[in-house]
Amino acid sequence: MSVFLRPVTPEQGWEGYNLVYDRAQLNRLEPGLLTKPLQVALPGSKRSITATDLTAAEVKRIDKLTRPYLYLYRYQLLGGRDALMQLQPAKS
Repeated sequence: MSVFLRPVTPEQGWEGYNLVYDRAQLNRLEPGLLTKPLQVALPGSKRSITATDLTAAEVKRIDKLTRPYLYLYRYQLLGGRDALMQLQPAKS
């Protein structure tokens, strides 16, 4: 499963940031999470949340849960019509 993070400005030479999760691992960590509608799985998802809305503890928890899955990405064209998404782990 892949989640594109926009409009976060990436490092030079990259198009953006992407979170890449293994569905099986995510299901082991949070059983049933992928079977719920988004508004149930992520309460409050109907409103925008900014960093100023979060406590320091929440920011730390989000970073701990997402950092291992955070990658920079860019596309490489193959043969004119196809593209390959190249990933590189984001720096800590």
